[in-house]
Amino acid sequence: MKKTIPAKHSWLIWFVCFLVMSAAAGWYLAYYLGNIAKKEIINDNEASTNTLSILLTAEFRKMEGAVKALAGSPWIAPALMTKRTIDVEHAYSVLARYNTSVDATVSYLMDSTGMTVASSNRNDPDSFVGHSYVFRPYFREAALGNTFSYLALGITSRKNGFYTSAPVMDNRKNILGVVTIKKELYDIEAHMRKYPYCFLIDANGIIFLSSKPAMAFKSLWPINVEVEKKLLASKQFGEKRFDAVMDLEITDGMNAALDGKDFVVSRKPINLEGWSIVLMAPKHRINVYRLTGILTAGFIFLLLAIPLIIHYRTVKLIETIRQSEERYHSLFENMLEGFAYCEMLYDEQNRPVDFVYLDVNKAFERLTGLKDLEGKKVTEAIPGIKELNPELFKIYGRVALTGKTEKFEIYFKPLAKHLSVSVYSPQKGYFVAVFDDITEQKRLNEQLHTVSLTDELTGLYNRRGFFTLAQQQMKIAERTKKDMLLFFADLDKMKHINDTLGHQEGDKALVEIATILKEVFRESDIIGRMGGDEFAILAIDTTDETREVLIHRLRNILDNYNRPEGKNYQLALSIGIARYNTEASLTLDELMTQADTLMYEEKRGK
Repeated sequence: MKKTIPAKHSWLIWFVCFLVMSAAAGWYLAYYLGNIAKKEIINDNEASTNTLSILLTAEFRKMEGAVKALAGSPWIAPALMTKRTIDVEHAYSVLARYNTSVDATVSYLMDSTGMTVASSNRNDPDSFVGHSYVFRPYFREAALGNTFSYLALGITSRKNGFYTSAPVMDNRKNILGVVTIKKELYDIEAHMRKYPYCFLIDANGIIFLSSKPAMAFKSLWPINVEVEKKLLASKQFGEKRFDAVMDLEITDGMNAALDGKDFVVSRKPINLEGWSIVLMAPKHRINVYRLTGILTAGFIFLLLAIPLIIHYRTVKLIETIRQSEERYHSLFENMLEGFAYCEMLYDEQNRPVDFVYLDVNKAFERLTGLKDLEGKKVTEAIPGIKELNPELFKIYGRVALTGKTEKFEIYFKPLAKHLSVSVYSPQKGYFVAVFDDITEQKRLNEQLHTVSLTDELTGLYNRRGFFTLAQQQMKIAERTKKDMLLFFADLDKMKHINDTLGHQEGDKALVEIATILKEVFRESDIIGRMGGDEFAILAIDTTDETREVLIHRLRNILDNYNRPEGKNYQLALSIGIARYNTEASLTLDELMTQADTLMYEEKRGK
């Protein structure tokens, strides 16, 4: 008996088949569009290389015409024949005029031995006068009676340029010497920099001009060892070996990779034997066109997959929300700090008059002793609170309106407790208050002040007092998971002050430093004099920005203290800073050692 496929399975099979067909069509479209993009790139490259070729050819022809005219000037040959000062001066004048008229770099005249006898740059530090260029091909060819053009790196100037030379003859056509014009191709280079990778190369692939100057005089592909030796001997491109930047010789229309990127290459010969312009255009357009095809296929996939995706995401979202609610509820109920989510109530003048409890956790009930608060106004739950703590309404109302988080400590009179409160607004008109009972901490601080724990001279905590309070704060930080910064500071040149001005001035300097530290740091931070001229500060509840803010504030206040004229000494501190967080699990001694080491490193660097 023939089996039948269930309807739902049949739908799924057709669905999968259509997806496969859509994918195949999409990939074919990507391939087709990619080929179109490559042709467009090649056409654009050809237009650009044609422009560069025209610019170069025009420049070369202008220079060749100028050098021929210069060689035939009646003021040039006499300088080689008589070598009289007046004739050489006339040659200098002609060379300078021609050099200016064609906007060349330098024009110079060589005798039959290749020695430069006159040059338009004779007064420059890199003057060509007195230099022999007999080894240069442009001299040798012109000495044989030929006009010759040449691209090379300057031996004297160390700058690359286009050289064109012509023979200088007497009336009988005897060759007396050679005149040469050099032009550095700055305009061409500037035009080439419009393209990311554009090069002028010789037949061996040596890069003469480049849109990336760092690649000049490298080779686009590896060159033959013997050819490299000849090029180095000629000094045409300098005396350094030619590092290859690619593996194979490039040809017009090929794909190539350079610096980890893919390019389409165009290579166009110019009107100088063996030389060509290379333009490498990024394949971005090909990728974009192909991406269009892929996105088309993807769009079809989405049209077909949306019902399944919606169903899957709906189920997944429901499960995620359920898990999130469970995690939130667990965190909310088990956090140690009190938590209250409230709606702020305002009068017609936008002044806060009351707030309603929307949700509180168990810690809130434990810390306050209040229960069943949801939906109640605070003035109902805690009668008299507005009169006892009016500042609380101002702060909560301000945060609920501005959305700016605030942290503060307050003596909460209805409960007779000191609280540390952080309040933020999840949306306008609402606020969340997270608080902790710090009554015991306050009591302990007062006890510490009453017992042999402050420094008599400065009024700061002494070493014992600092360590007692700091260790207490580290225990609190383990519970609250809040970071702290330990500053260890040493007064610079304290011995110099004592020895030259006396111990009374030294004590005065210590008192001034203590005053400065009190101005810089908060009341909740612990500031201690460790002994002598050493101080330690434990900054409580810090962020990444706290360090820079405190250092900037300290420098400004120190500058203000040092600014008045007539002071006997200048105050300066060397400081080491160590960060404490609960993940690192450092002891106070380890933290002190870190800060102390960093402080001495800074002191040694001064």
